[in-house]
Amino acid sequence: MSYRPDIDGLRATAVVAVILCHAGIHSFSGGYVGVDIFFVISGFLITSIIKRDMMEANFSLGRFYERRARRILPALILVTAATVPLAWLLMFPHFFLNFAQSIVATLLFSNNLLLASTGGYWDLEADLKPFLHTWSLGVEEQFYVVFPIIMIVLWAMGRSWQLSTMALLCVASFIAAEIGRHLSPSTNYFLSTSRAWELLVGCLAAYVPIRPRKFDNALSFAGLAAILASIVLFDENTPSPSPYILLPVLGAAAILLFSRSGTIAYRVLSFPVCVGIGLISYSAYLWHQPIFALSRVASLEPPKPLLMTGLALLSFGLGLLSWKYVEQPFRNDRNVPLQKLVSIGLPVYLVMIALGLLAHINNGFPSHTFPKGGDDVRNYAQYNARVFKYRTQSFPNNDLANVLVVGNSVGRDAANVLIEGAILESETNLAYWPTIPEDLCPRRSELEKLAAEADFIIIPIAPGGSNILAISQGVDCVRSISRAEIVIFGPKHFGANINPYASVSHYERQHARSKVRPDDVAYNSKLKEIFSGQTYIDLLDLLGPDGKKVSVFDSDGNPLTADRIHLTRYGAVFVAKRFFAAHPALARRLRLSP
Repeated sequence: MSYRPDIDGLRATAVVAVILCHAGIHSFSGGYVGVDIFFVISGFLITSIIKRDMMEANFSLGRFYERRARRILPALILVTAATVPLAWLLMFPHFFLNFAQSIVATLLFSNNLLLASTGGYWDLEADLKPFLHTWSLGVEEQFYVVFPIIMIVLWAMGRSWQLSTMALLCVASFIAAEIGRHLSPSTNYFLSTSRAWELLVGCLAAYVPIRPRKFDNALSFAGLAAILASIVLFDENTPSPSPYILLPVLGAAAILLFSRSGTIAYRVLSFPVCVGIGLISYSAYLWHQPIFALSRVASLEPPKPLLMTGLALLSFGLGLLSWKYVEQPFRNDRNVPLQKLVSIGLPVYLVMIALGLLAHINNGFPSHTFPKGGDDVRNYAQYNARVFKYRTQSFPNNDLANVLVVGNSVGRDAANVLIEGAILESETNLAYWPTIPEDLCPRRSELEKLAAEADFIIIPIAPGGSNILAISQGVDCVRSISRAEIVIFGPKHFGANINPYASVSHYERQHARSKVRPDDVAYNSKLKEIFSGQTYIDLLDLLGPDGKKVSVFDSDGNPLTADRIHLTRYGAVFVAKRFFAAHPALARRLRLSP
């Protein structure tokens, strides 16, 4: 097919939308649909190329994958190699561990699978992940492992078989995305099975003959309008993938099919600046998220919009340089023959994977940042999980005090505080039940039995602004079936970002204070008001001087948290000591020993 500058202009629209959306520019709240547009373009172009080669009896799987490697890997390896040293210098061990895992997954084109399998309560915020955006490369490359083989099988069967099979797969993928959206939206977002329909729309479009039609101008303009509308009107609450995403997907298909010289869409998208941005779109896309994420990692406060706009421009500048000096040379097999490509790229590729695996095995090298407490930081998740040994369906039949702790991982933090506070097992029965306060109604029979037998029920609350009404109703349900003294452990959070404290000198760490997010301060205040008649343990007050700032390290320079939410062993000891000081009578009733 002949070169079409409007397709590069469409790429430019997509990449600008994505980058400005990730920069936090409100007017581009739906800019993430740029990735969906890229999928459609990719399906269209790859299918057109495969069809051309097959019609000329010139298609080769080996050459197809070589072209993909030349297109994708050189710039990707460059960005990965450039990001590693900065991440090493800036990140807390747990964050560096997550980063290292994403290196391996990205270079193996499976970061979408890693994100789908690790998302959830323990996951880090997306804004702090330098390679979050490479999930889309995983989707594409997984698709292209299978698609050429399907084309080879279907080619001899004729055009109708090709179209009907692709249409069937497209519908099946769309249905899978709809089912997944309702079952597990966060997982569904990253799966290639839920995104294949977007690529297949482009594949199907490649079968439509491109010729002048009298309605080309109207349909291509409508397609451009649909894309711009989705960029402006969609936001983080718009489900994706979903029927809503048909708007930008079909809009992109309309441009691919109906934009031609003379139409308004073609003139807009073929503007030289648009074409130029489209040419460097892949490299700019690769650079923007590491730049944004590392700038956030390095800052205690979220970067201002003006700075993010400047970083967006930097992404395009670096994109231009890597397009010119990396993408272009390596894509040309005359400049860089296959043997030279392998001899240059493969060692660096393998070194990057080896570094990622090494960091994974060593849990992000905690001793690099915390020489004295590296092992405890390394094992903080296992430390949190040790409370599972106290899970039971009934208390022992004895005369000791029964203390029940409910909750998810923050509940286990509370239990660890009690354990580090030397709860006297000779005088106390400790039990743990894994359920959040919002789920205490309707009651489960086993939990109801434990609550009825308990003398004390500890109900910890997670940060993040959960439904206070549901929490209050859950506490009321427990109160209705138990004579126990109820103790509410308030939420804790160590601020928007703790990574900058990794560079604080050992001697200054005991004075380091992190600013609690205003929403968490307000949430804590509201909970104190709601539960004013209950025993309320204000963890923000215990962790810091005023409920608005919290300590990051203990007096020996060991970290109280590894991920901003959960306590290390040092954190549990730190809180336990202050718990005794602030609530001595309650501590004695709980049979704690200072």
